[in-house]
Amino acid sequence: MPKRIKTTRAVGAGLARGYDAERQRVKASRKWYASKAWRQRRAMQLASDPLCAMHLTRGEVVAATVADHVQPHREDWSRFWDGALQSLCAGCHSRDKQREEARR
Repeated sequence: MPKRIKTTRAVGAGLARGYDAERQRVKASRKWYASKAWRQRRAMQLASDPLCAMHLTRGEVVAATVADHVQPHREDWSRFWDGALQSLCAGCHSRDKQREEARR
């Protein structure tokens, strides 16, 4: 009968702890988007600039649905609340803006 080999924690277990800590930090900042203050700020941004800023630079008229932070807040509370916003359509926010931030 084959002998069972005793296993220990994976070599990357320390990396997993770091990853979990980062997820908890990001998860906390996600709650900011559910606040009444954010919903009001988002509504004011979309009311003042109802068209997608990225489409406007290309001469296209598309309705905006997302209030996007011009500079990523990176879970910084003061940047989240005080940072400049721009109006984007969902496609530009999830595709073009994310690609642009990944290049930085």
